[in-house]
Amino acid sequence: NAYMYAIREFEDAIDDCKAGCVNGVIGSGTDCNSKSSAAVHAWDEGVAFYTGSLEGSNVGGNTAGVFSYRLAEKRCANFKTCGKQSDSVSGVSFVNIQLFEKLSIGQAKLLVGQCDAVRPVLRDMVALMSIPLIQGTLRYAYKIDKMAGGGKEKGEGAIFAAAIVPRVHHCNPGDGDTLMKHMEVGASSTSFAVVKAAFEKNYACMNITCQEVGGIWNTADNKYFANAGPCGINTGASWTTIAGYQPGSKVTDHNALDLDQRAIELELSQPNIDYNHVNKIYSEGGNSKAYALFTVNTLGTALKKGDKVVGQTSRVEGKVYQNYPVGATSIKVAYQVSDNQQS
Repeated sequence: NAYMYAIREFEDAIDDCKAGCVNGVIGSGTDCNSKSSAAVHAWDEGVAFYTGSLEGSNVGGNTAGVFSYRLAEKRCANFKTCGKQSDSVSGVSFVNIQLFEKLSIGQAKLLVGQCDAVRPVLRDMVALMSIPLIQGTLRYAYKIDKMAGGGKEKGEGAIFAAAIVPRVHHCNPGDGDTLMKHMEVGASSTSFAVVKAAFEKNYACMNITCQEVGGIWNTADNKYFANAGPCGINTGASWTTIAGYQPGSKVTDHNALDLDQRAIELELSQPNIDYNHVNKIYSEGGNSKAYALFTVNTLGTALKKGDKVVGQTSRVEGKVYQNYPVGATSIKVAYQVSDNQQS
């Protein structure tokens, strides 16, 4: 396990430091630097095991990486914990930014024989390294519970949980047992809410924060998934329930089809029926079809369904409703509808 072996090397660095500079003597000058070189080598080995060669030499690494460094980069995009403030879905992960700053601090202290002073630095490092494991467990708990995850999701969830549960168990054995009950291979059921709560109760003990862990980010809708945001932030059901059913995606415009039907019935009940108007409601909607028809200059480039468009004057954003070939002069643009369909 490269993750655990990296930690083992960091611990070994402190031991080597004390062996070179008796009792971690500070201020021993050049002699101590020389004797503590083995400590720095062990520290460097820990960095190597955490990162791996595939990440290359640049900050941010390379997507070809496969060790803990890459896991932190992947999860930061999933949990909106990239960047120095742990609040972005792009950039270098907060975990790796903070970890590598502490790695440099630890190395400097080892070089001058400040052996005991490395201990609190290492505690912070181990706390940071645990965050992607928590995020991984939460991510797959959500997939299993809310997205009908199958064998792959259950297997990955069990692996992430097995890696982090000992740390939770150290803080609270009961919460550790709860996590394993819901995430182990063959678990009878998995409740994302229970898993999330079990972790959150132990963040303080594990020396991490809600913001550092973040929440499961819904890129398509640019917000957290329902009830999956960082602790302390209310991210309740994103969409209005339908007769008690909680939809997992936005269907408010689809749900409004009956309003179109009601409008048609109203038109047909009039003494003088305007069938053109009836047909317009039927074909174009108004409540259930959240799009607008625009006349445009002859298209010089084909558009695909889902392409983003922006109004030249209004700057309102929308997505192309269907495919359009070169030469088209009118297009339908789907626009954003509210989460709560008003009747």
